[in-house]
Amino acid sequence: MILGIDYGTKKIGLALGDEETKIATPWRVIENKSRVVVLEELVRAITDYNITCIVVGEPLSSSSERTPQTEITEKFITFLRKNLPIPVVTENEFFTTKEAKTMVRETGQKKHTVDAHAAAIILQAYLDK
Repeated sequence: MILGIDYGTKKIGLALGDEETKIATPWRVIENKSRVVVLEELVRAITDYNITCIVVGEPLSSSSERTPQTEITEKFITFLRKNLPIPVVTENEFFTTKEAKTMVRETGQKKHTVDAHAAAIILQAYLDK
């Protein structure tokens, strides 16, 4: 299994992806209380779901340039790479939150699932490559 992450300073969306079927599914949203708490959640997920790789959305502009959020997310990615025993890779996340909001609204799902849907969109883009 692969874990997709839509990183935010308040909330972090998570999605699970199957390497065989190449399908990503929104999983859950966790609060970004602290790096230690987030790391504990991710370690638990790695163990419980046999996660072999993590894909983190990289916030770039429409012209693939860095944004202020890019630096914040890169620090998080560096933290994960130093503290987790599996590969952590990136995938451009441009437009994913807007797409996820539309998807949630059109399907009548709850607003608090937007970040998990964004994580699934990021992960699906990675799996489609």
